[in-house]
Amino acid sequence: MSWTTQNLPSQRGKTVLITGANTGIGFHTALELARKEAHVGALTNIPAQGALPTLFAATDVVDMGGYYGPDGQGEVNGYPAPAYMDPYAQDANLGKDLWEYAQEETKIKFPL
Repeated sequence: MSWTTQNLPSQRGKTVLITGANTGIGFHTALELARKEAHVGALTNIPAQGALPTLFAATDVVDMGGYYGPDGQGEVNGYPAPAYMDPYAQDANLGKDLWEYAQEETKIKFPL
């Protein structure tokens, strides 16, 4: 079975906070969770900056495997720039453990 938003179980009673919810995957994640009755809090940039990360990634010269985000305080808003990547984000064993945990909690299996 492949995963689709139709496989997502009800999220009633759950609260989620989505960053970057005005464009791209953040927007679609917030939308689908709301459709499944989650209470969604959305953090967004001002509209003039909302599409900048997508445009930056699509049109600028970036480092392969680089991580980019807003350059403002706390990397919550601002213009696209190289962002801080915690060493835990590059830990393959931790990633595997989190992947398995997510599958157990959601009851959805994702093939690797």
